[in-house]
Amino acid sequence: MRWVSPADEPTDDIDGDGIDHNADNCPFDYNPEQTDSDADGYGDVCECAQANLDGAGIVDNGDLAILSGQWGLTTAPADLNNDGTVDIGDLLQLAQHWLVPCP
Repeated sequence: MRWVSPADEPTDDIDGDGIDHNADNCPFDYNPEQTDSDADGYGDVCECAQANLDGAGIVDNGDLAILSGQWGLTTAPADLNNDGTVDIGDLLQLAQHWLVPCP
């Protein structure tokens, strides 16, 4: 836990986690610890939410079906790692969050 004085209070904290929007590694999801296990600049909470393609609240077969249907596309929501193509990198990211409940 980190202590924030009133002078340090973020001025633009959309998700209310105490981290300014511009410095937040997941600016729309509450994640005060800013955990980024794979050091890619995106918070773990965001990656889980991003992998939850069907919005069902858990990464599962529905998300895998969406990713599979978008395989090879260059502009698709299933491009989880934002490299420009839905491919094995995105499948690995989805697998990393398999059966994890997402906020």
